[in-house]
Amino acid sequence: MNICYSKSNMTLPNLLLLKRWVVIIMFSGHRDKVTERVFLEEIATLYCDCLWIHGSARGFDDQVEKIAKEIGIRTEIYLPDYEKYGRCAPIMRNKEMLEKCSIVIACYDGRKTGGTFFVVTEARRMGKNVIIVPAVPVHHISRQLEWQKNL
Repeated sequence: MNICYSKSNMTLPNLLLLKRWVVIIMFSGHRDKVTERVFLEEIATLYCDCLWIHGSARGFDDQVEKIAKEIGIRTEIYLPDYEKYGRCAPIMRNKEMLEKCSIVIACYDGRKTGGTFFVVTEARRMGKNVIIVPAVPVHHISRQLEWQKNL
């Protein structure tokens, strides 16, 4: 759902409705993978008023936070509560984010274990919109950025 709007339809009731409806997009990915920047930029243009949520893990989550800050997207970080849930903390954190989001963006390479596998499987079971973006090794993007600096 795209909630871009123009000034012409901004009556007070429409504005109040808009303030209550913000698309929440959950991001999940592997620690050793990222995606091409263009995919995250495209998501940002498709949803002009949104909130990006993630678990602040190394790899894809770091990339999501960095790009969101650069382009002015609001983010919320959900850290696992190990004191409350022990070893199950990451799964409980993922469940909390899944309950709040409308869309899941996963940087997923098809592995059959781990947090991203759980998120993709659970999101589909819940009927959430799931978008898989291509996963590339973290070092691939690092080399690409270094090459661009030398141009």
